[in-house]
Amino acid sequence: MKGQFKIVFGLMLVLVGVLGILSSLDVIYFNIWSFWAYIYFGIGLVFELGYFTGKRKNGGLLIVGGIFLVIGAIFIACTLYSWGLMYDLWPLFIIAPGFGFLQAYVIHKRSLGFLIPAGILLFIGIAFLNYTLFRYNENIVLSVGLIVFGILILFKPNNRLKDKKQVEINKEPVVASTVVGETVYSEVVVDEVEEEL
Repeated sequence: MKGQFKIVFGLMLVLVGVLGILSSLDVIYFNIWSFWAYIYFGIGLVFELGYFTGKRKNGGLLIVGGIFLVIGAIFIACTLYSWGLMYDLWPLFIIAPGFGFLQAYVIHKRSLGFLIPAGILLFIGIAFLNYTLFRYNENIVLSVGLIVFGILILFKPNNRLKDKKQVEINKEPVVASTVVGETVYSEVVVDEVEEEL
């Protein structure tokens, strides 16, 4: 993690220097004292690199990395342009953890524990973002989202049986023998036997 921090911190300093030069040439507006906004983005990069270069793959690194990357991008956009953007971009704070969970689902492990919170947070965040950016009627956005979600549920194949062990009950004949004195009595008994597939 120490080497990753060195790389990310060095790249951040180079990026801030380039932005400072572009600002001096009036290409963009950049205040060198707004460097703090880049720290969030850099922290996100450190977590992302920690996942990809680490020996143990922990999906939590992707979640935290995704959150910091999105929040860092919001702050960078606001410092470069205007803090008035926050009026329209605030739903990205809801989308940020959804993006982190989605990364963990796609890259780390395809588990519903990552997909469900990602879907909920992304749906809510995108619905609000559509409203703030385009001023759509929220009822229309919510209704379309519910229709799409319902269709996905209806047409999604049921894979639960693959995850659980299936037990099939077969009826097989069993021969039972009883010895009484010198006489052997045998009978065929049909019994229920559990077989695992």
